[in-house]
Parts: sequence; structure tokens; C-alpha cells
Amino acid sequence: MLDRLLRAGHYLVPLYGKSATNVAYWDQYRHTEKLPSNAIGIDYWWTDKEAEAHVNQYLKQ
Repeated sequence: MLDRLLRAGHYLVPLYGKSATNVAYWDQYRHTEKLPSNAIGIDYWWTDKEAEAHVNQYLKQ
């Protein structure tokens, strides 16, 4: 059975002794509350320049 899982590409690295999950994300993306009149039903996202500058400043440290 292990060989089938490995061939299928389903991998899991167990982190024993930890009951919580850590999630990291950058809060630099924004989207509009109201979609444009020519929207076709997809989300429109863009990068907020001030938030992007804050993230880049942090990454340079």
C-alpha cells in the first residue's frame, strides 16, 4: 500500500507533539467590494503598494 501512495504523490510529513497548525501569509493583496460592470464573475485582486513596501522592508531584515 505504501508504494501506491508514494507513486500517487500523496505525501505527509507528520509533526508529532503539536496540536496546532501554523499559517503564515502576507496581507498585501486587496480586492474590490463591488465588481466592475464588465466583470465576468471572477475575483479581481491587486497588490496594495504600501502593504507591499511593508512586506519588502520586513523581508530585507
